Amino acid sequence: MVRLARFLLPQPTRQTPLRPDLGRTQAEVAVIAMSIHYNIEWFTKQTYRIIRRFILPHPDIPDTYEEWLYFAEKRITKLKTKGDTVEKVEVNPNEFARHCEMKGCKYDIVALHNFVTWQGGRQEH
Repeated sequence: MVRLARFLLPQPTRQTPLRPDLGRTQAEVAVIAMSIHYNIEWFTKQTYRIIRRFILPHPDIPDTYEEWLYFAEKRITKLKTKGDTVEKVEVNPNEFARHCEMKGCKYDIVALHNFVTWQGGRQEH
């Protein structure tokens, strides 16, 4: 039996058991070790309209909610197909604005992604 190096196994999270190698083939363990967890910004139709009013223009922020929803769902499907995990993090426009003010950053896509990463980390605990 081949022993797996400890550093190759993912840190335990809600999605992975403490010993992902138990009862699994070496290939299955490798897939678990390579999977990535993504926090994805998620909007309602109303929150998307509000965000669109004050966020700086970017190709990843389409003009309509329907366009955004289409591409977001397509992205999630692609990530899940690769074996990655996805957490939809609902964006509250007021909290996002406060976050930008506190950090002194622009209302742009980078700040949005940083906010979603921060919010996603807070939700796990």
